[in-house]
Amino acid sequence: EIERYHMRCRYTLLSKGASIAVLTLAVTGSSAPAISQASTTARSISKAAQDCVGKEMWKKGYGLPSGGLGCAASVSNVLNKAGIAYVRTPVTLYMRRQILGGKLKVKEFVIKNGEKGAIDDTRLKEIARRGDVLVAFMNPLPGGNIGPKAHCGIIGAPGFVYTNDWNDGIWKHGDIHDYFDSYRYIRVLRFL
Repeated sequence: EIERYHMRCRYTLLSKGASIAVLTLAVTGSSAPAISQASTTARSISKAAQDCVGKEMWKKGYGLPSGGLGCAASVSNVLNKAGIAYVRTPVTLYMRRQILGGKLKVKEFVIKNGEKGAIDDTRLKEIARRGDVLVAFMNPLPGGNIGPKAHCGIIGAPGFVYTNDWNDGIWKHGDIHDYFDSYRYIRVLRFL
């Protein structure tokens, strides 16, 4: 049996000009949704990803001739907008390395590890959170792939991903299965 709780909050202002308030929490039984565990970084990434929908995010800074192979350039530019300036590459494999080796703490999770077919929705729901970076390859890591045998995006609403659409080079919020099911090695990178 799972118990769910609802938190009621009451703020008490100590004085008219005070910048400190007392927060009183009362926990009561309820079916209210769980409080988000997202980090400040994840929230910044999610907001930047949403704000960029409809734009050609691959165009800035990488000299790419078209958006057909612009996923990593797009994700890099979205991460830059979210304040993560050290991720700067148009190659998914190198972007993964920059994220894992960067100055911010990151954890990597496996979504698919060689399996053919669709992404397991139950596994995705258990692991992925808004603002996580998704990287996908046809070949196993650490080798992975570059070019059309790799793809990346940012986790959005459940079952959805922000990503560069290789058909038109537009940053979109679309069904994760449409963009990632064909890849056999998929990882989620979470900024902690």
